[in-house]
Amino acid sequence: MKKDEHYQWIMLVAAGPAMAAGCEPYLNMVIPNLIETKVPEADIRMAIETAEMVKSKPLSLMNDAVSPFLK
Repeated sequence: MKKDEHYQWIMLVAAGPAMAAGCEPYLNMVIPNLIETKVPEADIRMAIETAEMVKSKPLSLMNDAVSPFLK
């Protein structure tokens, strides 16, 4: 895959779930790719912080948010 702006967005999106899932091997692939393609550190930090926020949110709040779609 060509490492262009599209690739950068894919890697940023991938960083969130990898962080939330605690998947260190995948993070070890994603983060260096983000740095190599010159994604601003602030964008990387925001993706990781967002994932942490989602991960730490109580499960009941998340269930309430998706329950209308599960009926």
